[in-house]
Amino acid sequence: MAFIDELKDEVLYDTWREFYHERGMAVRFRLPLVGTEFFARHLKDPSDTEEIIALFKTEKLAEDVKTTEDEFQINEEVHKCIFKPICDKIKQETEPVCCPLVNVLMKAIDLKTGFTPEALPIAMEGDVCKIGLGKMGNDDVVEAKGVF
Repeated sequence: MAFIDELKDEVLYDTWREFYHERGMAVRFRLPLVGTEFFARHLKDPSDTEEIIALFKTEKLAEDVKTTEDEFQINEEVHKCIFKPICDKIKQETEPVCCPLVNVLMKAIDLKTGFTPEALPIAMEGDVCKIGLGKMGNDDVVEAKGVF
């Protein structure tokens, strides 16, 4: 790993860890916009989830993102994410509390529906991060499938 990449990973890890020590698991609700402005600058349409996932693949931020959806939740499986080494390190003390890749997908949902989903705890299984997004809104949102 190049020096600059190691430095960026370490700074991000230290920031997440210290914020967690300050706020506990509530930190999860303070970080949903991390990375969204950066990605918006690199997208033609920040509400287009297909474009977002294509950018992840092109820039080698994740090998793939698989999405499933039910009445109350959208489930993201992020395969071989660039942030996995940081999350593995964080996992030694707590659970990961933020995912910039999922944040940009949440922002896209917000732009499409007007309701920001709530990130649920992140589960890591091998090279896959599983992240649930609780749907927010009224009956129309709960009944609306196919946000992706």
